[in-house]
Amino acid sequence: MLNFPRKIRCVAALMALCPAAAQAEARAQKYYYEDISQPFFALDPAAPGLYRNQRPGSKPSLFPAVKPKDGLRVFVLGGSIAGLLQQTGEKYELAQALAAVLPSKTVEVINCGMAGYESFREALIEQEILEYSPDLIVFLTGHNESLASAPIPIWIMRTQERLSRFDAYRALVKRLQPNPWLGGVHTDARADARDATFARNLADNIRHARARGVAVAVVVPPRNYREPVELGRMLYDAEFVPGWLRFLQGDYAAARKAWTQTLARTTRGREATSEEKAFTEGFIGRSEEKLGLLDEARASFERAALADRAAICGTICQGILRRVTMREGGFLIEADRMFRKLAFPRMPGLETFNDRMHWKPRYNCLMSMTIIGALRGEPGLGALPWDLARLKELEGSCEKPGQPPIEADDRRILGYVLLNLSGANLDRLSTVSVFYLQALRRGRPDWFNDIPKLTRRATNPQTDVYGVAGAPEAVVLPRFHWHIGEVRMLEKDYGGAIKEYAKALKLDPALMWARLGLGVAEALRGDKKRALERLKDACARSAREPRGADLLAAAAAAAATLDLGGAEELFAFDAAHWVDKAQAALSAGRNADADTALEKARGLSPPPHELRRIGQYYMSLKEPAKFLAVSDALAAVYPQDADLWRMRAEAALVTGDAVKSLAALSRAESLQPDAVQLKYIRHLRGRLKKGEKDKIERVGK
Repeated sequence: MLNFPRKIRCVAALMALCPAAAQAEARAQKYYYEDISQPFFALDPAAPGLYRNQRPGSKPSLFPAVKPKDGLRVFVLGGSIAGLLQQTGEKYELAQALAAVLPSKTVEVINCGMAGYESFREALIEQEILEYSPDLIVFLTGHNESLASAPIPIWIMRTQERLSRFDAYRALVKRLQPNPWLGGVHTDARADARDATFARNLADNIRHARARGVAVAVVVPPRNYREPVELGRMLYDAEFVPGWLRFLQGDYAAARKAWTQTLARTTRGREATSEEKAFTEGFIGRSEEKLGLLDEARASFERAALADRAAICGTICQGILRRVTMREGGFLIEADRMFRKLAFPRMPGLETFNDRMHWKPRYNCLMSMTIIGALRGEPGLGALPWDLARLKELEGSCEKPGQPPIEADDRRILGYVLLNLSGANLDRLSTVSVFYLQALRRGRPDWFNDIPKLTRRATNPQTDVYGVAGAPEAVVLPRFHWHIGEVRMLEKDYGGAIKEYAKALKLDPALMWARLGLGVAEALRGDKKRALERLKDACARSAREPRGADLLAAAAAAAATLDLGGAEELFAFDAAHWVDKAQAALSAGRNADADTALEKARGLSPPPHELRRIGQYYMSLKEPAKFLAVSDALAAVYPQDADLWRMRAEAALVTGDAVKSLAALSRAESLQPDAVQLKYIRHLRGRLKKGEKDKIERVGK
């Protein structure tokens, strides 16, 4: 059992680091962490003997406490895709279809789908519904395991809620909280641990139901294989730019070759990460589709899904579902294979889905028929009195993917785009939004005649569930124009792209990546001189931004790929470039040139590792005062670096500040320096005059 002080430390770490505890709005906290402790159903006071769902966000349900003698009671559990099976007004939802093909049975389908729920929360619901005499439980699970799979006790949430009122706590959380959608957070090791937990939860859920004699069906959930797996990736990442520019130019073979080479070589001495592989493989698949290589394209999209460990249910997750279900005595509903078969020779995309995993509600009939087909293959349920003629009639009436889009679905796609454009990382390009907007412009060109109106047309009901507040129009509108600029480039309308970028930058001059796109559009239009000036302007404006170095690397890659000439001029805005120049000047004995280069680097807000190099070179130049100015910032970043404090002590000693020198020496000694560092620290102590030491000690007392 944890002792009290250690327990407090663990709780503090949980609250500071957990995205749900530190960042989610009060509404989402209640939805994910408080509501789950309450019963899902309760007897309805207005309708004696009937249970009604009472959980916020759930589908309306009403069923008798006593199951009819001729009844077939089915519960559907899972995330938002489970809720899709009950869309009011959609043709042949699961309840309607089962009732039609089992006319002699009283069919009850109770939908417990909850947006964002994963296997842990599904288990809590299952514990309750096993008391309501189910004949069958259908699980649609797997997509949400990365979202909210770590249960947090409510008392932690309450404590965090009180602490969050204090500025100091909010500042601490902001400093410690990693962004879960940026590269480096989702590692394969973490994904392995998450998948192992999912497998255990799924096995327990099936086992508990089977122990009560309840049949269990597990749906292998479908996914939109053609949605870019972006996470922390972007079209203008430096290593991705050469292929992307060739893609924009229509040279799909060159794009495919560039991206294949990117994956084949190591980046900065390391292998490509899973998210880099998933993102790049998806675009290799797109280029292969353009080239008519459909077999190769399917294989590339498969590899993208296999590498996608951080987002929705991919190849590994589907394998877990199949393996665990068969081992524990459940049976499978192969929904993903059904949609893939219908999309052949391509992979499923926006002809089937409205986003990355929610199929269009008009295909609920297909899902119902797939579920019924699996039920008929299960020995116990297969013996039910199925009306095969009616079943065949229903199967023939189902709409199949590839039909002309309907406005309701396109509005859902637009809502998904706006949700992306008003979410986190507002300074980054949303690759998903670019390709979804391209599809909307093909099908609904008239919608784009009035873009300010368009950004207010769509709503997404899930924003209320997930607690994601839509950004104000002043934020969304410039981003919308920026992304339309990218779509125009895909359409080879470079002049139109330039106009859209200009509108975006007029509304929000801080969109530095839009400035990069503007330069690229000028180059593709044929004005290389103006393009280079645009890229230089983007680099100059972003030099002091947190991701300015990334933009500069992308701009340099774009200039080289498009043969703009003068790409070296872009490095004038790169702190690392000037630090390298200082190093070269020092090696050649040109100290004045080195000092000038270091001053230029300091003026460009260098990242900590470059600032450290600057400080070291100042010490080599015997400029202790300048080193001390730099070390003030370094000490905040590297507080545990004994060597930094040793150099700080030496610089202070040379400038005559004995008090600061002794303080730095004491700090260095407290950090357990190695033998060489300790020897030098003692040497510096010896250099302090006896009188200065006495004076310092008196001041200290």
